[in-house]
Amino acid sequence: MALLAQGQKSVFIVFHTGEFINDSTEKVDGQILSFPDSNALARHLTDLLQKDFSKGYLYANYSVLRPWSDENPYIEYYRGEKLFIRSVSNGNADLSMFRSIGYSERKIKKWQTPDPDRILEWENKIISYYENNGFPFASVSFEVDSINFDSVYASWNVQPGPTVVFDSLVQKGKYKPSVSFMSSWLGIEQGKAYDERKIADCRRRIEMSELVEETSPMQVYFSDGKARLYFYLKKKKSNSFDGILGFAPDRDNPAKLLFNGDVNLKLANSFNHGDIISLKWKSSADRSQEVNVKASVPYLFNLPVGVNGFLNIYRRDTLYVKTKQHYGVSFFSGIATEIEFFAENTDSRVIDQSVFESATTLPSWADSRTSAGGLRIYFPSVDNTIVAHRGFIAEFEASAGKKKIIANSSAPETLYDGIDLESLIVYGTAGISLYTPVKGALHVMGESRIGWIDAPKLFENDLYLLGGLQTLRGFDEKSIPASVYSVSTAEIRFFFEKYSFITVFSDYGIMRQMANSSFIMRYYFSSGAGLSFSTKAGIFSIFYALGKQNPGEFIIRNGKIHFGFVTRF
Repeated sequence: MALLAQGQKSVFIVFHTGEFINDSTEKVDGQILSFPDSNALARHLTDLLQKDFSKGYLYANYSVLRPWSDENPYIEYYRGEKLFIRSVSNGNADLSMFRSIGYSERKIKKWQTPDPDRILEWENKIISYYENNGFPFASVSFEVDSINFDSVYASWNVQPGPTVVFDSLVQKGKYKPSVSFMSSWLGIEQGKAYDERKIADCRRRIEMSELVEETSPMQVYFSDGKARLYFYLKKKKSNSFDGILGFAPDRDNPAKLLFNGDVNLKLANSFNHGDIISLKWKSSADRSQEVNVKASVPYLFNLPVGVNGFLNIYRRDTLYVKTKQHYGVSFFSGIATEIEFFAENTDSRVIDQSVFESATTLPSWADSRTSAGGLRIYFPSVDNTIVAHRGFIAEFEASAGKKKIIANSSAPETLYDGIDLESLIVYGTAGISLYTPVKGALHVMGESRIGWIDAPKLFENDLYLLGGLQTLRGFDEKSIPASVYSVSTAEIRFFFEKYSFITVFSDYGIMRQMANSSFIMRYYFSSGAGLSFSTKAGIFSIFYALGKQNPGEFIIRNGKIHFGFVTRF
């Protein structure tokens, strides 16, 4: 009924409570309530019915004796007799299905009264079970067989419907990857029992994919016991090029600015098999250089298995060169979970070998070679992989191996006395990033990362190198060596477009660092603001941050300005 009056109107409601003062006299309660319109009255009555139904008053109802249009609306509400569950039989339901969903008659009877909402929950669990096991057209009902006074006797009536299996994957879009790749990537096997969870996973995988996007939603057609999936895909701009340019004061000459940068090129899906080839170059403010070349191929032989490898070469000023080779085998599970087993070879060489000739104690750097094997787990659950708004990303990596310190031939024979040239070395890193919308365009991002290295003898060229845009903003790239670290980030983002936001952030780091051949704990703090906005050409970003070591003060002239640009093609 539409709104018929302005302001509030009084409604007289007589409640027949279902409770008796004596054998023949029912307790009745009258109330005058005010409502702004007939819709509000209807909602109130519906809420009353639902509450009473949940308490076992299944006969609850009301009669409108004088309607809303009358000057004095009048309603009688009848609660009726309260009913209790005495018995719920399995009916024609399969016992193995009940065991699978954790159902028992005891769980129903402990409610005492038949609660429609809880019964609906169990009905949904039964339907989900059949939908996930080859019966997408199953139906179920909770049937009241008889009511004896206040006792309810009920049973389950389950109709599984016809068995359905997955059939073919049909490509209808502009981009048509191979059916074998699609089958492996989406986890859909022809001839396997229909599973509604796999349909939901398909939608999530496509939504999170960096390779493809939908021009129309995926459709499922059922015919003759088979489910055929139709996809309308187009190739996403998954290749990317991005660069970050920065200027920072020279520590030796504060009046002079040094140039640093970070350039990344990624070519994705070049061979239509989800493959990725990437090249990275980085130049830091301390005149260090880094080159990284990586390639990966997923879903080999139509299995959820892939291979990857990379070569990383890092030169730290005129001190040392560190080369790492990585070979991995990945297993894919769920929406986008990746579990990788890998082997790594790391070779570290001091550039100026003359430091060993007259040394009486080992320098902070040493020649070494490490062979290790390990495990990496990557678990993303976000709404968007480019700029996440909601969800989390969790990562873990651990490895162990043999480290060999290479004695320098020109060094004094006593330089390596008391040092094990071969020893066990253990690495580990872990991190989690959380993305949460607060209200409207306001979002919060929180991140925590830890790392550790353990060996009987560590040198500075063995350690993690932190600082810069990806870890501690407000500090030079890779300027903070540490054997153990913990870095936490808190960031507030205000989005004005999907990929565009203004941010205020702070980073806090705890580091275990070398000092005169021993290790001490140091603390770092940075804070700043930034802007990232999307254009047709790409995503442009600018960040400004100040950093300090605690205890200490912020120095404005040491602030770091970073410019970035990511373009996809």
